[in-house]
Amino acid sequence: MSSSAAIPQMAGSLFLKEIRVSWLFTKHNLSTTFIPPVLFTLVAFRASGHPLVELPGVLGIALIYFWFYDYVFDVHNQIVGVEEDRVNKPYRPIAAGLVTREGAWVRLLLGMYLYTLIGWWQGVLVWALAWQAMALFLNLGASRHWLWKNFMMTTGGIVQLYAAWEMVTPITPEASAYILLICMPICLMVSCQDLRDVEGDKLMNRRTFPMVFGDRFTRWEVAISSAMFPVAAFFVLRFYFGLTPLVMVTLAVAVLSCANIAVRVLLLRNKEADHRTYMWFTYWYCFMLAAGFFVLM
Repeated sequence: MSSSAAIPQMAGSLFLKEIRVSWLFTKHNLSTTFIPPVLFTLVAFRASGHPLVELPGVLGIALIYFWFYDYVFDVHNQIVGVEEDRVNKPYRPIAAGLVTREGAWVRLLLGMYLYTLIGWWQGVLVWALAWQAMALFLNLGASRHWLWKNFMMTTGGIVQLYAAWEMVTPITPEASAYILLICMPICLMVSCQDLRDVEGDKLMNRRTFPMVFGDRFTRWEVAISSAMFPVAAFFVLRFYFGLTPLVMVTLAVAVLSCANIAVRVLLLRNKEADHRTYMWFTYWYCFMLAAGFFVLM
């Protein structure tokens, strides 16, 4: 094989390896940090009234932007947590030896630069910079305490959804109210995530909500918060959108999904069940975003 032919083959091989490494960096958070904001971008597009021919370009930019949203968080998280990953998640790129820590730093800095550049290009620079500051704050130790972790889950959702909307069309009071309605309860409901990991978190000296307040209190807190969400949704949606048939359907499904979370967290108390309860929480989040197709018309 000639050297001129070997160069493209080598470049292709490196590209495929980088795709695999990037997937290993990000695959576990895509359901919460990638899919929901892309979904909300589609909601914003529908509400904007832009012609359908513009959708591929809008969607393509959203896919790239929110992939970097996930990437810059995950790469830094794994740089600072490599020792823990060697024990609990040895398949991750640094722990598995696919990438050196120095190589991960190069990827992180390049990713942050490209993410910032895209944010500037799309007019959401403030949200891109805010998320990177939050990600660094969390990964440098704040995520070990429940207060910062839960608070940042809420603000992280706000940052991603405002960016998703403003990349498509200017924010409106109705869209802003809808974003806050969905994101504000996250800090109360997301503690169900930590019920499944108490033993591992003890070994890592974390101070999650269940570790501080206990299993029983956490379950009741999540259940009550879940039950209260449809009540808050009723008043917000009635005020901003009126009780149209589609809003009533949205409220009905919100009641069912929140009731499911509340019942599960109180009655099903083992690691596997707690994991599935958390997954139902992520489904609730995605459903509420998808409901924006009908509410934010």
